[in-house]
Amino acid sequence: MMMEVGTPFQGRRSQAKYFQRMEKFNKTCFLRIAAAVLCLCAIGVEAQTIETNAWTTTGNGYWEDAYWSLGVLPGPDQAILLTNAGWKVLSIGTSTVQNDPHTLNVGSITVSSPPNSFNVLLVNNAGYQTPITANAITLNSNTVMTVLGSVLDVTNTSSGGYRLEVGGTVNQDEFSTVNASRLSLGNIGPGIYNLTNGTLNVVTGYMGGTFTGQLNQYGGDNWVSMLSITNLGEYDLYDGSLAGGVALDSGGVVKQLGGIFNGNLGFFGGVYELEGGLFTSTNMSIPSGEVIQTGGTNQISGPLGVEGIYFLSNGLLSAVGAGVKVGVLQQTGGIFTNQGDFVINYEPTFPDGAAAGGAVFLSAGWFATGSVEIYASHFIQSGGTNHVAGSITIEAYQFIGHSDYELSGGLLTASNLVILGFGVPGQLDQTGGSLFANSLSLNIPPDDTGLQTYEDSYDLSGGNLVVSNIQLSGYAVFRHQGGTLVHQGLLAFAGGEWDEQTTGQQFGMLQLANNDNTDSFLSLPTNACIIRFADSSEVPWSNAVNLILSNWTGSPKGGGLHQIIFGTNSDSLTAQQLSQIFFADVRGFPSGEYPARLLPTGELVPLLPAPAAISGLRRSSNGAVSLVVNGDVGKVYAIAVSTDLLDWSWWTNQMDQSGAMVFVDGTTPNFPKRFYRAFVQP
Repeated sequence: MMMEVGTPFQGRRSQAKYFQRMEKFNKTCFLRIAAAVLCLCAIGVEAQTIETNAWTTTGNGYWEDAYWSLGVLPGPDQAILLTNAGWKVLSIGTSTVQNDPHTLNVGSITVSSPPNSFNVLLVNNAGYQTPITANAITLNSNTVMTVLGSVLDVTNTSSGGYRLEVGGTVNQDEFSTVNASRLSLGNIGPGIYNLTNGTLNVVTGYMGGTFTGQLNQYGGDNWVSMLSITNLGEYDLYDGSLAGGVALDSGGVVKQLGGIFNGNLGFFGGVYELEGGLFTSTNMSIPSGEVIQTGGTNQISGPLGVEGIYFLSNGLLSAVGAGVKVGVLQQTGGIFTNQGDFVINYEPTFPDGAAAGGAVFLSAGWFATGSVEIYASHFIQSGGTNHVAGSITIEAYQFIGHSDYELSGGLLTASNLVILGFGVPGQLDQTGGSLFANSLSLNIPPDDTGLQTYEDSYDLSGGNLVVSNIQLSGYAVFRHQGGTLVHQGLLAFAGGEWDEQTTGQQFGMLQLANNDNTDSFLSLPTNACIIRFADSSEVPWSNAVNLILSNWTGSPKGGGLHQIIFGTNSDSLTAQQLSQIFFADVRGFPSGEYPARLLPTGELVPLLPAPAAISGLRRSSNGAVSLVVNGDVGKVYAIAVSTDLLDWSWWTNQMDQSGAMVFVDGTTPNFPKRFYRAFVQP
């Protein structure tokens, strides 16, 4: 708002310059509404020790002019009032310091404006040798105090809780210095502090509460021991430096668009918006509230802990040790670097131990850390790059929570990837993107229930997985449904299951290891599939466990629908290794496990029992069929049946006690065609 300058001050350049600056400041201020209340005590004045000395004229004037109610100029132990009607400026300037320096030390100053009035206190180039000193300064609504090229001390030496109380506007410019033991914005009215340059020193500050409180820093230095920003409070840092401790309560806002913020930021709710500039701190803990980083640099020399929310869309975030517990870190751009472990953890929330886990969402940008540990929590990557120098560990716990890493896009690199499940599986679900790792270990250890089932630990249905060594243990399952797997190292089974659902896969060498004497499984799909292993004859195997091949429907002579090939010849496995591989429930033969053999091509096929001769096939009048099988006494012979000579199923078996056995099939009338096969049951 512009004002008419009264006659005594017309033509004074300092007054005109001030009004131009005041108009600029007022246009930059705005209100921010949020939700919580900070109650501050009203300011008291010790009436018995303070005399009231009020400005009496309705026009502009200088501090040393003779318009005071006591008939004397301001002095110590006086409560100075600029509260009368009119539109005016009361100035303290160079002449005041030169001629009446004794008037610059007062008890308190109060500025307020009655209706249809506007009062301004202008401290204009009073210099830096003689400060304007007061125990308390109070600016009520619709008032302004501007400090230019001067020093202002609000000493708060009295026990009455005095402070620089701002319910109006303070403008600090031209390299002024303002020292305040206490600064309050928004307690008695909407308070605004505009710091363009110079130095602001605050021991304790309060912003927001009953009314809006806003500090706009366009330059200069603000040194605070502790600044509390609560409901309706907002600090906007455009340039300059802010140093010290800042506490953000619910509804409070710090918005950094530039400059340097060096200190500690405590979260008890509220929002910190980093759009530009540099924030540096020894640590950052976010138990509640939000950090929204769209630019700038957040440089933390110690740990970062997130239990609230951290959004990173641009700029740089760096920390030394970081974690998300219950909270959320969402990265849609920018760079995050962490030296050390990055831990995503849970918080028990229910009596039965169930937990609320943390979550990280990475859709774009660069995420780099020493290691990642996920405990009953989640990491969802749909894009960007996650570069892990060390290991990724994914652990899940029964009755606590599931853990997973979902990779649908982007790039994930790690030295080691360890997926553990205790009662429930930890899991990596890859539907896209690319994962590069030196080693991959999947394990669901046996429990004490005896009811444990095999569970998916890695589900690859899309994208690219490039890994040197893979180990499966316990009840863990690697389910390969799609995507591309590049493997050239060692595939080690210590239990677990590999479920191959694609048309084929090339592996490196195969190893069997002992883990609680648990056998391992390789399952094949219903479609055609060729699995190849490198020559594994030089790889040491434990002789206490076996590898079971299930759902095989190839040809015993090789070259069938399913082919499992080792190397290029029959020497690609040792005799001991071969004795530890079995085909389970070969189609057309009774249920059971059949030993394996290697063809000269290196293809692995089941060693099936020799067929037995069937003679004396007869059909009776009721349609039943009887057949005679000649065999060796003491051996068990089994009969398989088929309707098309392709699909065979188990029918019955019998021990030979005389050299010839008779089998009678009373179900024959139910089939238009029925074929029989006899063989020695292993």
